[in-house]
Amino acid sequence: MKYGIVGLGTTGQSVLRYLPPQQVAWAWDTRETIPLALLQARWPQVDFYRGALPASCWQGVDALVVSPGVSLAHPALAPARSRPIPMIGDIELFARAVTRPVIAITGSNGKSTVTTLVAQMLQAAGVDAAAGGNLGTPALDLLSQDAAVYVLELSSFQLETTSSLQARAAALLNISADHMDRYATLSDYVAAKARIFHRADRVVVPAQWAHLAQPAAEQVSFGLQPPQRPQDFGVVNGWLVQGERPLLQVAALKLPMAHMQLNVLAALALVAPFGVDLSAAAQTAARFTGLPHRTQRVPSEDGIVWVNDSKGTNVGATLAALHSFLDQGPVILVAGGVAKGQDFTPLAQAAQRCRQVILFGQDRARIAQAMEKVGLVPVVVETLTAALKVAQACAWRGDVVLFSPACASFDQFANYQQRGEAFCDWVRTHAR
Repeated sequence: MKYGIVGLGTTGQSVLRYLPPQQVAWAWDTRETIPLALLQARWPQVDFYRGALPASCWQGVDALVVSPGVSLAHPALAPARSRPIPMIGDIELFARAVTRPVIAITGSNGKSTVTTLVAQMLQAAGVDAAAGGNLGTPALDLLSQDAAVYVLELSSFQLETTSSLQARAAALLNISADHMDRYATLSDYVAAKARIFHRADRVVVPAQWAHLAQPAAEQVSFGLQPPQRPQDFGVVNGWLVQGERPLLQVAALKLPMAHMQLNVLAALALVAPFGVDLSAAAQTAARFTGLPHRTQRVPSEDGIVWVNDSKGTNVGATLAALHSFLDQGPVILVAGGVAKGQDFTPLAQAAQRCRQVILFGQDRARIAQAMEKVGLVPVVVETLTAALKVAQACAWRGDVVLFSPACASFDQFANYQQRGEAFCDWVRTHAR
């Protein structure tokens, strides 16, 4: 079997580490930031290309391993589509090799949090669990850990090229319109996400989306309402419950917001098949303090509550964050970046309750149009630094400045982490 590797970022390099060199015909990327000389020195048997691929490279290639950041419709892959040459991803290679149970998690928002919670719940119960995929360690690198259970965060892009994964438990946490610059319709995006249920033994879904589950799978739902069946998870009188069994008071959570309750319920539903004591697992969740760049409060001395939600890269994520703070007092929303073809009307409607909206980044004018249609007058600036200066000038002691961009970061930053660190650095320096 001979593979061509498409994309040489974190995922592509994990594929290089995993495959025997004699099985790699070539590897390709377009970015100048990829250190081809270093990669060539490490894998001298592999031909590396940047820019145009020579026609000869398609001879003798049995399949392509395509990184999730590269669209299968990329013009450079036209010869592969016409031949056709199968196009798979790193998760497909992982699925073909793995011999231990897998918990798979997808959704527009909350994936990393639920993946982390599930791994912590299993580890606290004495189960050797390894987490990764779209979060942290690439899936193929996890195989060397020989864990008892693998917990994978999966994006829609990864699921597009995966057909062999048979998860012991699989969850679709939520859907909001995202990546509309890559998908023709929302239905296409949902269909990509729903591929996680293919061959899954247990399907975990929000109560209102039961129709997305595979008919043959064991189905468990979660939501903020009382459960309808004994196996389902929900909320009753301020308690997280399974059926009629109370597991944890909501007030015991360090992060008791509605979206966090849903994350905890989904995690409990995912670990249940592994013999974990659910009350003990809920206590693990109670100690969870969140992940960086997700409604993360940044300490300051000016009396303003500065919140770093740089991981809010779509409208749904920002709405969840916004609703968590609107009832606590005045909110100043800072948003903007690369819009990814999203509809910002729902955000504009919710932002009517904000004291001020400040927009920055590549698509600030487009977002401003949505705000103006509902009567808002946002402040529009070019950079994050300029936006934060305006936010500080607008805010009073006790106000919340919520940095939740609702957009991708790559207009001004390498990734959401760098964007979030820029926010935190500014607050530490200027919020005195």
